Amino acid sequence: MLKQKGMTKEEKLKQMTETPVEKLVPRLAIPTIISMLVTSIYNMADTFFVS
Repeated sequence: MLKQKGMTKEEKLKQMTETPVEKLVPRLAIPTIISMLVTSIYNMADTFFVS
């Protein structure tokens, strides 16, 4: 598994072009899903306390 933090542009390009799609999509999607869940939970809590 490639090191995610501090990757150079060449390493990022190599990861995006040479990694199989089946492995690359979950690796990129999971952080996005987590951030969307956190934002949704925050919005629901904010709505509950403000309203």
